[in-house]
Amino acid sequence: FGRFERRALKEYGTGLGLSIVVKAVERSGGRTWVEDRVPGDHTQGAVFVVELMAA
Repeated sequence: FGRFERRALKEYGTGLGLSIVVKAVERSGGRTWVEDRVPGDHTQGAVFVVELMAA
């Protein structure tokens, strides 16, 4: 989730959203990752997982 990276140039946005989330989650001791929505088939979308530490 690099800063200023975007999937398509036609889309609006700065490309900062996921990189900000990743930094905030990592600083709090959590983890983030991406999985295929349909296991083994990346063409069917993605699931973005955020795992936070219990307070």
